[in-house]
Amino acid sequence: MITAIARKFYNSCGLIVLHAFPVQHEGGGDRTMDSEWKKQMQYALLEKDFEKSKYQLYNYYQKMGLANPIDEAYFIARPWDIALKEIELR
Repeated sequence: MITAIARKFYNSCGLIVLHAFPVQHEGGGDRTMDSEWKKQMQYALLEKDFEKSKYQLYNYYQKMGLANPIDEAYFIARPWDIALKEIELR
């Protein structure tokens, strides 16, 4: 999804900023997501340890070409860097 957004706004956006948080650890429980949605998303298969899941997510974003120079949870990249990284990974 991030790569698709980067490609779509490649010519009109100078910077992508995202706040990374492992979705399986969002609060709210069953009130925020119905059980069918949870089943389809297979949240039960995702990492249960918060610190480990956070590390895995941050590592994934860094491999995509995003950097977090200011705060560990916020990542930034220029759209063309992500698009070029995708080409390199092929």
